[in-house]
Amino acid sequence: KETAQEMILSLLKAKKALTTSQLVTEWDKSGRGGAVAQTLGKMLKAKKLIRKSLGGKKGSEYSVA
Repeated sequence: KETAQEMILSLLKAKKALTTSQLVTEWDKSGRGGAVAQTLGKMLKAKKLIRKSLGGKKGSEYSVA
């Protein structure tokens, strides 16, 4: 079974970029517990992801660093 970080990276490599809400939807579909935000935070801190503001909208857009 792939780790949470592996799952997020594979989604982003397939789609190039996803919003927070898209990632939450995929997280829930996969049956994972907890919140995707914790994993995103760890990955941003480790510089594995790039976060871009959606400009006035709630959430962010994420892509592979």
